[in-house]
Amino acid sequence: METFPSSKSIPAALQKAVDLHQHGQLDLAETIYLDILKKQPKHFDANHLLGVLALQKGRTEDALRLLKKALTLNAFDAPAHNNCGNAFLTLKQFDNALTHYNRAISLKSDYADAYFNRGNVLLELKRLDDALENYCQTLRIQPDHVEAHYNKGYTLFLLERLDEAVASCHETIRLKDDHANAYHNLGAALHKLQRWDEALENYSFAIQFNPNNAHTHYQRGNLFKECERYEEALSDYSTALSIQPKQANIYNDQGSVLMALEQLNEALVCFDTALTIEPDFACVHYNRANLLAKMERYEEALESYARAIFIQPNYAEAYTNQGNVLNTLDRLNEALQSYDCAIHLDPKCIEAHWNASLIRLSIGDFERGWKHYEWRWKNMSLPFSRHKRHFDQPLWLGDQTLQNKTILLHAEQGLGDTLQFCRYIPYVKQLGCNILLEIQAPLLPFFKNLENVDQVFVQGDSLPDFDFHTPFMSLPLAFNTTLESIPANIPYLKADPHKVVYWEKKLGRLATPHIGLVWAGNLAHVNDMNRSIPLSYFSTLFEANREYISLQKDIREYDKKHLKSLPIHHFDHELKDFSDTAALIMCLDLVITADTAVAHLAGALGKPVWILLPHVSDWRWLRNRDDSPWYPSACLFRQQTQGDWPAVLTRVAEALRIHYPALNTTPPKPYFFNIFNWLRRF
Repeated sequence: METFPSSKSIPAALQKAVDLHQHGQLDLAETIYLDILKKQPKHFDANHLLGVLALQKGRTEDALRLLKKALTLNAFDAPAHNNCGNAFLTLKQFDNALTHYNRAISLKSDYADAYFNRGNVLLELKRLDDALENYCQTLRIQPDHVEAHYNKGYTLFLLERLDEAVASCHETIRLKDDHANAYHNLGAALHKLQRWDEALENYSFAIQFNPNNAHTHYQRGNLFKECERYEEALSDYSTALSIQPKQANIYNDQGSVLMALEQLNEALVCFDTALTIEPDFACVHYNRANLLAKMERYEEALESYARAIFIQPNYAEAYTNQGNVLNTLDRLNEALQSYDCAIHLDPKCIEAHWNASLIRLSIGDFERGWKHYEWRWKNMSLPFSRHKRHFDQPLWLGDQTLQNKTILLHAEQGLGDTLQFCRYIPYVKQLGCNILLEIQAPLLPFFKNLENVDQVFVQGDSLPDFDFHTPFMSLPLAFNTTLESIPANIPYLKADPHKVVYWEKKLGRLATPHIGLVWAGNLAHVNDMNRSIPLSYFSTLFEANREYISLQKDIREYDKKHLKSLPIHHFDHELKDFSDTAALIMCLDLVITADTAVAHLAGALGKPVWILLPHVSDWRWLRNRDDSPWYPSACLFRQQTQGDWPAVLTRVAEALRIHYPALNTTPPKPYFFNIFNWLRRF
């Protein structure tokens, strides 16, 4: 009995081995290939096919040895070159792989698999256009090549040719309707196209056909996160982590979702877990720093920002948010250095430009501050930036002549901003132009007879022709305004004299001083929680020798009971617009107000106004001073610590006792600023 196949029986043995090989019986096929090679060591097919089998079994080095030997026996066999290329591809020896795929194609120009495999190498080398062309060539030869359709779609996705990627994924699924990875990639392309419902459907199909793909659960979780369906996002992240527990990026996104849900301690655990897996994950350090800042653990936040920047020195966002924390801590020079670093790394870093502008303006560095302030229009996180006006006419910032031209000056932010910056109107008029004014509707009755204005419009009205336009808050830049050159010719607004007479009769001519109060601003204002004050805190101000007048238009529910219990005259039903409020203010001796439009109105009218400011106040009130170059009649009362309004109101009460002593029956005339030196003691 023969141990090895005879020379006559070798073809039959080879066919049997091939049949076994094709049916997945690799061990039996391998035994026969080896038997053949013992008899005929230079048998090309046995060397070639045994090399293919070794590659299938993961013995890549053995496979490469056998395939090279086969090619020494027949250098003109295209499949052998293709399979040798596959072995080199497995070993990530991409240049060698390309050499063999190129040779296979030169020997067989319609070799679909060789084109496909060459595309895979080129994809690994990030030569995406070349990879795409090879997948397309594969499909020209073999239109139903499922994996070529799939890889073509993936390559198109990487090339950001998303609509084409969607079409290619659909074709893959048409040919193989349970292709989980194709559903995944289709979901990813639709995700990027923001076709949320379709993306979600396809991620779900991918999970249906392959529930153990952690990446698909993760991607679907990210989609839920973007749609703010946070609980569903957390569920998918948890599933992904149960499949692949050591995924720092999943813990990172899980932490971000928990942060959005205000589950801050749980979020911190996620970020810390991510860092135990991947200690040098810069994005995690950055997110952890953001979380710590939100938790007001500022020094720890700075340490995490520093670590993120150490790992990734070009991390502009980390420099920006580091600057934000330093700003909160009043470390202004360091904050500006951080913003400057962010801008150096990314000259289009909007938030860094914007936040730097606020600091520079708050410290009186107007030259650089106004220039940075123009970045407000690019910062889409600001509510007013979404309402930027897009005119065909050019923006005027002081460079062009306005002689015999018409310019539109238009409101852009809050009512207080319009009241503050309309002071520039006379200066624009001096340049020899016609002025069109577009303002918010509540200001129309007050502005319709304003001097130096040719026509007044409400936002939304049709506008006539004009040559230039300027938003109000760009006028300081146009006029190169410095601290020393702020236009402060007070008053620059006037109340309706007929309405003033009405209020004089309404209030009477009592000997006690009349003091106006405003304790809350616009509930929709982004900083309302910091600048509005509960009315109950004002109870320390009420003494017998003063009459208090409410200038508050809208009363919040929690303030109504205090308003009824305190000796305040309230005329909200008669204050129909700002012209009514202005006339009433002219009949008062003093206005005490939170940082609201009324503060600007009183200041523009030249009335004494005490403005109550949070610890971190708006840039226009500058830093560390109790007066305002914008309003000479203003006195500023600032929180010494964040949120401490009672201490502010205690200081106001003391100032009132000095300015309006109990035994005084008439308010002092007219020297108002004698309290400033006293205030500085606080």
